[in-house]
Amino acid sequence: VIVFLGRKHQIKRLDLLADAFIEVRATHPSAHLILAGPDEHALMPALTRRLSAHAGFVHVLDTVTGDDKWALLRDADVFVQCSDSESFGLVVVEALAAGVPVVVTRTCPWPEVVSHGCGFWVEQTAPAIAAAIATLIEDPARRLRMSERATAFVRERYSWDIVAREM
Repeated sequence: VIVFLGRKHQIKRLDLLADAFIEVRATHPSAHLILAGPDEHALMPALTRRLSAHAGFVHVLDTVTGDDKWALLRDADVFVQCSDSESFGLVVVEALAAGVPVVVTRTCPWPEVVSHGCGFWVEQTAPAIAAAIATLIEDPARRLRMSERATAFVRERYSWDIVAREM
């Protein structure tokens, strides 16, 4: 399960995630994509058309908060953020706190996910995003190690009490 959680806005580059998902499904037909968050600019009709061949594997949700948000993150295999820019990206911390490896593009300020072994920091292209997702799908042991490191990274770097309280 591949998860995006946030505003559905052009700056979030969900078109890249959609193309990456299409590429992933070519070799991993059981992959699912969850797009959760408010659709601020009516992007979903075009995006769902783009993904129509994979309709049974794409799940579009509105805003998800509280226990539902944490359940969604805990059930994810990978979280993706591929925005044109982010000043921080709290949802990345939340995904890591939930033990979810992340794929973040280099247009977002997260190079340390690589050095801490809890995610990939890739070029902002669909093939790069797809390759990172495929790596996590194909290597469950690596995904588990990254999951454990994700939680440890959040504990070390951020106030775990604040994040844990939200969970």
